[in-house]
Amino acid sequence: MRTTSLFCLAASALALSACTSGSNGLNAKANLNNKIDSASYAIGFLEGTQLTDQFSEMDLNNFWAGFSAAQKKDTANFKFKDPQEAMMFVRQYMMDKQQKEAMENLEKGTKFLSDIAKKEGVKKLDSADIYYEVITEGNGAKPSIDDQVEVHYTGTLIDGTKFDSSVDRGQPITFPLRNVIRGWQLTLQAMPVGSKWKVYIPSDLGYGPRGAQAIPPNSTLIFEIELLQIIKAEDDKTKK
Repeated sequence: MRTTSLFCLAASALALSACTSGSNGLNAKANLNNKIDSASYAIGFLEGTQLTDQFSEMDLNNFWAGFSAAQKKDTANFKFKDPQEAMMFVRQYMMDKQQKEAMENLEKGTKFLSDIAKKEGVKKLDSADIYYEVITEGNGAKPSIDDQVEVHYTGTLIDGTKFDSSVDRGQPITFPLRNVIRGWQLTLQAMPVGSKWKVYIPSDLGYGPRGAQAIPPNSTLIFEIELLQIIKAEDDKTKK
């Protein structure tokens, strides 16, 4: 969840309220007679989509009450003295929500890894509390931290939500090993080329309390990683 995006959207809603007329309501129906009508609907649709993605528990009745008060400049019904105070309230609400979510995810992840550690066939890296299952064991070389690697991967959360997949895109990715999360750095340095592992990465070796895009804060991550090839640092230099 990103408070910055929500602030921009909230500011957009306030700006929209200053340049629109008429009333809005939960049962409003589109009446698209011209380009202004269509543009207004499109903006509302986009704002609604993004706000719902970031604040799924929104109470629409109160949202429209606030929107309407701002639109009509109805100071008698203002619950905040100005937009800045409202923004400060939203900021604190989102920070508290994110902190609570982070703590819950950390607890869930800790229990999940504890259970995974007992699963038959699961191994642990010597270098960190990263657990893995060997799907295919390769017999090639292992990369160093200075190498680039080519991999196929699929990433999911512990609830099964898929957040990224090069497999789905049909195109492996190549990257310097230094440029990825610590959990990947440690895992890939232990993998021989040709290997495919299912890897369980704790949040502190992933994206931590900040999360990343579709990854909530303090998420334990599950990856299926296939190491296709290593591009050695010295080999890469000769190509430049």
